[in-house]
Amino acid sequence: MQIPEKTSQNFTVRTASEKDIPFLAKAITESEKSGTETLFYSAVFGLSTTETEQLFGKILEEEIEGMEWCISHFRILECGEEPAACLSAWIEGIDGMSSSIIRAQTLQYFLPLQWQNSIEKLQQASALQIPRTKGALQLECIYTEPAHRGNGYAGRLIEAVIEMEKTAHPALSRAEIQLMGENKAAISSYTKCGFLLLTEKSSENDSILTLLPGKSRVSLGRQI
Repeated sequence: MQIPEKTSQNFTVRTASEKDIPFLAKAITESEKSGTETLFYSAVFGLSTTETEQLFGKILEEEIEGMEWCISHFRILECGEEPAACLSAWIEGIDGMSSSIIRAQTLQYFLPLQWQNSIEKLQQASALQIPRTKGALQLECIYTEPAHRGNGYAGRLIEAVIEMEKTAHPALSRAEIQLMGENKAAISSYTKCGFLLLTEKSSENDSILTLLPGKSRVSLGRQI
């Protein structure tokens, strides 16, 4: 079902297209860092930040639905004709397969040798994995360009996307966001949008900080 655009006096929210891949790849990379310099996929697979961003670009080109790295799942908030913010939105398990499995299979396809050589690190990081609720709207890779921060665009985009997705899928009743527990500013922002803490997982192993930008991960949820 086609998701309609949403326009206000100050911004437009639209579905991403192939022309947006460079912006989306950067957005994924920065959201994965969660305000730090630690990039999980670089640390695990031995890639530079640039190589990781290029990997995300290649994955986006494949249009793999059911997980966050899919062009058609991304919505972009534009000011004028300039992308100011974005997020990825999909319904978890709508085709019967979890986003975590789709993501893992995708990485194994693009990085077969690196995946095989990184099993131990992947298992270590899985200690913070939180299962997503099947049938719930997932909001991920929420990112605002630095020049546009402080304008509340992330919150506006979240509200616009929820409204658009509810219009397209009236049966939706829950939206969820996952992020690192140390990202207090983002958690505060999402709480103001009505999201409440659902689950938190943490690790006492300091070595996990060589892989992830924090030692805890949280899931927030909201009825829609």
